[in-house]
Amino acid sequence: MSSDEASKERDTFARAFALGAISIFDLMGLIIYVTMRRRLPVVEPQRSSAEPFRFATSTIDDAHREVLGA
Repeated sequence: MSSDEASKERDTFARAFALGAISIFDLMGLIIYVTMRRRLPVVEPQRSSAEPFRFATSTIDDAHREVLGA
């Protein structure tokens, strides 16, 4: 086996291993999400996103007030 063939074989193995690991993490995330979905709080309907910057700013302000207890 030449050095090029060995290098290609190592690259193939590394890619297969990486894709396998990614698949496992994806499945675990899905299982956790499905399991916890019932316990997550109900999300309020989104406000108009006509102006995304204003919407983002108001979301941050709301969260800040909630944290401070104001």
